[in-house]
Amino acid sequence: MRMKHRVRRFGLPGAAAILAVGAAWGPAPGAQEAPQSPSLLLAFSSYREHVGYPHVFLYRHDGVGQGRLAGGLPSAPDRSDFAPRLTPDGRLCVLNYEEVGKQSRFLLWEWPARRPAELGLPSGDVVDMHPALSAGGKRLAFASLRRSNPGGWNVYVWDREAGRLLEPGELNSDDDDRMPALSGDGRRLAFASSRAGGAGLQDVYVYDLQEQRFLPVPGLNSPSRETEPCLSADGEWLAFVSTRPDRPDAPAGTGNLNVYLYSLRERRLAPVPGLNGPGAEQSPALSPDGRFLAFVSERFGQTGARDLFLYDRSPASGPPRLLPTPGLNSVRDDMDPALAWDPPES
Repeated sequence: MRMKHRVRRFGLPGAAAILAVGAAWGPAPGAQEAPQSPSLLLAFSSYREHVGYPHVFLYRHDGVGQGRLAGGLPSAPDRSDFAPRLTPDGRLCVLNYEEVGKQSRFLLWEWPARRPAELGLPSGDVVDMHPALSAGGKRLAFASLRRSNPGGWNVYVWDREAGRLLEPGELNSDDDDRMPALSGDGRRLAFASSRAGGAGLQDVYVYDLQEQRFLPVPGLNSPSRETEPCLSADGEWLAFVSTRPDRPDAPAGTGNLNVYLYSLRERRLAPVPGLNGPGAEQSPALSPDGRFLAFVSERFGQTGARDLFLYDRSPASGPPRLLPTPGLNSVRDDMDPALAWDPPES
């Protein structure tokens, strides 16, 4: 696959310029406070109902050990629905869809009403992928092949209120820039890039859309491949996937796919004991406050080849741990998790 159009050309600032940035990491204004009872809404895609076309489903979890499927979003025959992303309050869900013989597009749904909502993004004959929403659905970040000049994927930000594409300074490059994630206030944007001058095969960058500058993330990237970034809505936590090896003498990129967590406030990796297993771990999704982390695992002995797991970093008692998720997984692939607070039905 895939993406191009135009938001402006980008080169990566030099290392000295990046390190000179003094970013203030406070709770993002668009972040929603955690409810007293942290009930979670998990959106995901699955092949459970059709072996050829994934559909999007919702799952409610009490943040402790009980959960149940809450149904799916409307779909269509011969259409793949995947990569759902939620607003922090769980009331809007954007997803990718692909019809046979057509380009990938986005759909926006209201939850729990299951009503389509207007996104307003002009599509044209281009491929759009990897959607991400800010609080209230005010901004949509995505990757696309919209650019007409040579290059790979680029990251774009659509302002739904203004009805226009933002021009975020020197964000993109002539290499692949994709997999964007947004903070709740729509100001901080994380993405993966294979541009020259990075630490490894692919790196994760964090960009301040308001000040139009890259933010320092010392220790985040390695000589291996970092990918699939996810920001918590409060803008303080960044989850990502890396192929960095366990042994320091092993070649770069030879490690298993594992999920890592980075504190943007403290600018360092944070421990996630008991999260990663012997199989490939991927597609991390953070709750709005960064406490819970959902991800996909290919570890053996589970329900299907790819299963969803839910991890609590700070339970009421005991150490961080994987939580029971009764009825969540199927014998077919379950993937693309997104987390939000579970909104009331009315």
